[in-house]
Amino acid sequence: MVTPSFVKIGQKYSIKNIQGGDVGTRDINMDYLSVPIALKLHLNDLAFFRLSAVASINFDYLLNGRETITHEPAKVKYPPGVIIPTEPGYSVAYDGVVVPAIDKQVYVTKDKFKSFQMSAGVGFRSDFDFNDNWSLNFDGRAIFGIFDPRKPGYVSDLKSGSSSNPQPDLYGQRRDVYLYATIGLSRIFQIKQPHKTSKGNGVTRKAVRRPRNK
Repeated sequence: MVTPSFVKIGQKYSIKNIQGGDVGTRDINMDYLSVPIALKLHLNDLAFFRLSAVASINFDYLLNGRETITHEPAKVKYPPGVIIPTEPGYSVAYDGVVVPAIDKQVYVTKDKFKSFQMSAGVGFRSDFDFNDNWSLNFDGRAIFGIFDPRKPGYVSDLKSGSSSNPQPDLYGQRRDVYLYATIGLSRIFQIKQPHKTSKGNGVTRKAVRRPRNK
């Protein structure tokens, strides 16, 4: 079973000031064209209803990927090894960094993410038959990213971050895990081969089994 789809994955983190209060958010948004190839195993086979277990491997092509930051003016802490911006409005104090208000500033661009990704899915699918040709189906799966969506070079740079070699972020493993649900309407098309008979001299010939003589 092949079910191509557009998938939008999002994660959101809170940005806190030095007192621990929320002052903004860091949003990660990934848009994929996903082509799951699934195996469907019937758990029952009633006349009008079928429940199936589904396992799939998903091949995902990245359409867009970015991380954006939005926060109000505040004083925040930058971990050692993370670059402090030098744009106007940023100033280093003894207990943190004073930052200006920003709105959806792109922090990580699409070129830092892999163009292709693979993930695995497991779940259930139900089919309700209206008649011999039409059916309504519900498909729910848990999807697990197999690899880190970021490029190896960018991940290596984050790993090497230090006070003498600062990087834009701290390293940490990342995997996309999300729930995937679809509702679909199915139409079954049956193609039957026309019945053929052997003909000769305008007379239909039929094969006749003759008894063997003993």
